[in-house]
Amino acid sequence: MGNTTPDRGYEYPLYQDPTMDFPAAIETLAEDIDADVTALENFIEGAYQRPSIRINTAAGQSVPASTVTPVNWTGGGTDYAYDITPRFVASGGIALNSPGVYLISAYVTMTAPGSGGTFNCSLSLTSSKALTPLVVRSSIRAHATQDTWMTVSGLTYNDAVGVNNIGMEFWQTSGSARTIGFKQMSAVKVSNLAGGT
Repeated sequence: MGNTTPDRGYEYPLYQDPTMDFPAAIETLAEDIDADVTALENFIEGAYQRPSIRINTAAGQSVPASTVTPVNWTGGGTDYAYDITPRFVASGGIALNSPGVYLISAYVTMTAPGSGGTFNCSLSLTSSKALTPLVVRSSIRAHATQDTWMTVSGLTYNDAVGVNNIGMEFWQTSGSARTIGFKQMSAVKVSNLAGGT
């Protein structure tokens, strides 16, 4: 009578077992380990094929003061895309095509206007389906004499009904229009929904 390992459940022979068929027991252990390692390799390989994307554009965009402004993706480019669609339109971003939970990250730069004091800035992620969370936001206090870099990350999901368009919005309170420059957004599916997709 053998025993099993506590974590992976591999069956192995006990030395004191008088009826042990040692070669058969070692063969069973080796086959269990081989099957387990193969399953882990397949899981890792599958992770490379998870829906993911990264888009960017360096095109400048004027953002009026105290006005929530959708980030413009016209003329953007894609570093990679697998089962997530880029939307290179004025208030575009990315389109989550399949159900699941996604990690979304966004980055934007704002060129220093050169004069003035400090002011507030906010960068938000938005969802066309109004799924939880509705908005993920990052806010900072910027200075007019220094370039500003902002990042925001959050989890969202897409249900099994249609596409969820994810965009970005920028807001600032400097008192006049400011220019945002390089913009980047990425998404990766990190989990299936409870229904198994």
